[in-house]
Amino acid sequence: MSKEGAIILGIGGDNSVSGQGTFYEGVMTMGYPSDATENAVQDIVAAKYATTSLVSGPSLAVGSSISLQVTTPGYITRYLAHTGATVNTHVVSTFSSTALKQQASWTVRAGLANSACFSFESKDAAGSFIRHFNFELQVAANDGSKALKEDATFCPQARLSGKGSSIRAWGYPTRFVRHYDNVGYVASNGGVEMFDAARGFNDDVSFLVRTGFA
Repeated sequence: MSKEGAIILGIGGDNSVSGQGTFYEGVMTMGYPSDATENAVQDIVAAKYATTSLVSGPSLAVGSSISLQVTTPGYITRYLAHTGATVNTHVVSTFSSTALKQQASWTVRAGLANSACFSFESKDAAGSFIRHFNFELQVAANDGSKALKEDATFCPQARLSGKGSSIRAWGYPTRFVRHYDNVGYVASNGGVEMFDAARGFNDDVSFLVRTGFA
C-alpha cells in the first residue's frame, strides 16, 4: 500500500481559498495506528452513528406459520393471501376450505437478503415467497437472484395505526405492505401511485399477526 499525505489549510469545502475560521491544531503522522487506536477514534456508537434494529413491534419466530389479518375497519375478516401469483386479501375463517387456509398462511423465514429481517414463504407453494415487483406483491419462486432476495425481504415494525404490525419493504424503507382494493402492494404514504393514497394508509398497512390457518 502506498499513500501520500498533505496538510492543506484555509480552504472551503469546494476546495476554494474562501474558507473562514481558525485552525487550532494539527498533527502529521507516519506509519500505521494500532487496532486499539483505530477502534478508539472510529467508535461509531460513541459518535451516535450506531444503527438501530431493523425490526420492532411483535416478534416473529423463524419457522412459524402465520396469517396476517387486515385491521382496516370494515375489512377485519380478511387476511393477506394469494390467488395464483397475485397477493390479495380474502375472507378466511376456520370454516374456509383447506386450499384457502393454505393460501392465507405463510411460513416465516430469515430474510433472504438480510437475516435481520424476514421473508414469507407460501404455505401451499413451497419455495415461493411474497415479493414486490413494480411495487405490486406477488408470490414467486426463489430463483436465487439478488433481485428476488431483496424484493422478498421485509422488516416488520410497530404498527402505523393502533393495531398489529406494519411490514416495511427492506429495499424501499419508505414503503410498506398494503392492501388496496383487496390487492397487495408496497406503498408509500401519499406517493404518486394510486395505491399510495394517503386516506386510510395507516390502517391499510397494519396487520395482526395470527397463528397460521395451515
